[in-house]
Amino acid sequence: MDLYDSVTEARDKLEAFRKRYNESRPHWALRPSEKADPVVPKEVYIDEAEIIIPKWQGWAKGAKTKLDKEVEHIKLQEENSLSVDQGS
Repeated sequence: MDLYDSVTEARDKLEAFRKRYNESRPHWALRPSEKADPVVPKEVYIDEAEIIIPKWQGWAKGAKTKLDKEVEHIKLQEENSLSVDQGS
């Protein structure tokens, strides 16, 4: 039993789903603030809208803090490496 009559039909339907999921359907966990309406994934991942982390995702806050520290550490290492290279 085939789900689609052709590869083209499958691609078209998957593209329609992807577009609806990412551009039309707001996600309850993607909220710019406590009282704001949810936004769609495209607004967050493409348009770079900032969102708050839902209260139940305390682990995500800790992970983000750790990631931010690691990114800052890497930036400092790169800056130090550049200054050493330029001084040689």
